[in-house]
Amino acid sequence: MVSKKKTIFLSHISEEGELGTIFKDRLEKDFLSLIDVFVSSDSRSIPPGDAWLKAVDDNLDRAAALIVLASPTSVARPWITFEAGAGWAKRVPTMIICHSGISPGGLPLPLGQLQAFSASDMNRISAMYAVVAQVLGSATPEPNLRSFVASIQNFERKYTEERDVLVSLRQIKEAEPYLIKQISNVQVGPPVTVSDVPESSFRKMEQALKALQNRGLLNWSYAVVGLALAVDGGNGVTGSGGGTFGNLTLTITPALAAFLKRSEFE
Repeated sequence: MVSKKKTIFLSHISEEGELGTIFKDRLEKDFLSLIDVFVSSDSRSIPPGDAWLKAVDDNLDRAAALIVLASPTSVARPWITFEAGAGWAKRVPTMIICHSGISPGGLPLPLGQLQAFSASDMNRISAMYAVVAQVLGSATPEPNLRSFVASIQNFERKYTEERDVLVSLRQIKEAEPYLIKQISNVQVGPPVTVSDVPESSFRKMEQALKALQNRGLLNWSYAVVGLALAVDGGNGVTGSGGGTFGNLTLTITPALAAFLKRSEFE
């Protein structure tokens, strides 16, 4: 029987804090409070006033095991690799939980060298429980994991949709920074036309617009209306060569308007 709680350090990026909380709540419940799951984004793990970096460092130092939440976004962040490396250096069990579009076979090195599980696979979650039980020296609990996996899958659906929407909006912003600001000012409901959009710019953002439309977040149409004139800097004579331009008509949904209120698009 374990007489003292052990710390399980859960590594994640801030955008995935909700999933970290799902794991924390379920593991602490199923292991009958034999463990403290440290989640850096959770106020229960770091009380108000505690220095964040010191709390992370202290909990890494005392961790009996690490759980790393790995997604296509998080594996690109140096902090995730750093924390996973800390677990490896301590020679404590380090488990990579793959979710939201990445599988164990798709993990980059060095994460791919560590023990990896699929978050939405009930059998693999059960295997993760066995590893935690071994760390505790306790019996492996046998809860009904269906609701746990369902919570994970629900998070994945919401998270991947949000991620994909942001990717599309950033593609539009990259193609024409001025246009994303105009779109941000479009009112929800009635169609609004943005005039004189160069066709070359429209082509760069067309796939992003289609992706947003396929998700039911906006309706759009583009119509070429004319040929832009280029000015010869030498003699001031105008002529063709500026390319075609057109009008982009947009109907914005409230859901997309909420995304556009983010500071990066204002």
